[in-house]
Amino acid sequence: MLLEGWSLIDSAYMTIITLGTVGFGEVHPLSNLGRIFTIVLILLGVSTLAYGLRTVAQFFLEQDYIHQWRQRQIMRKVNDLEGHFIICGLGRVGLSTAEVLRDSKRPCVAIEKNIDPTISIEYPDMFVINGDATDDDVLIQAGIERAGSLIVTAGDDSINLFVVLSARSLNPDLFIIARSVAPGNEPKMRLAGADRVVSPFRIGGGIWPISLSGLM
Repeated sequence: MLLEGWSLIDSAYMTIITLGTVGFGEVHPLSNLGRIFTIVLILLGVSTLAYGLRTVAQFFLEQDYIHQWRQRQIMRKVNDLEGHFIICGLGRVGLSTAEVLRDSKRPCVAIEKNIDPTISIEYPDMFVINGDATDDDVLIQAGIERAGSLIVTAGDDSINLFVVLSARSLNPDLFIIARSVAPGNEPKMRLAGADRVVSPFRIGGGIWPISLSGLM
């Protein structure tokens, strides 16, 4: 308006199509000063738009909305499961268990605090919930009240013992297999409610997959 003497409508329209890069052409011929102004407008406008989009994208990524969306998708599928397996912990033993269940085509839900992004690729049929298995709410999210079996595979006996206690209180009919790092803790696991207890030295000998075979 100031440089070319255009009307408000023409000036606004020209500004919008310039920033929008639609290339409809000039409303009126531009003077050299008007062209310089347009160049500056394009550079500043595109830079501002790019910065704004990056800021918005960064905000959503920092808030982990994508991860939350994926978790909601998983929860919808988990809610339809019944008689499934639940694995608590996806360490070496947990992943070994997941392989056995994958080969047997049994529905499986895993609970893990630190999820490896590659797990969903290697085990596409396994639903992984990001959470702490010692939390009753997380166990309920995994469908423990409808599950057939629970397999506790953490490398800490105190965690395994707590999970077994919580799981047994939430589902008295659940079949529970627990890992016991220290052989002396096996009686405690059974007392807490575990139906079967497996120690590391027997896991290394191949007993763990065999112990699962009776549940298939």
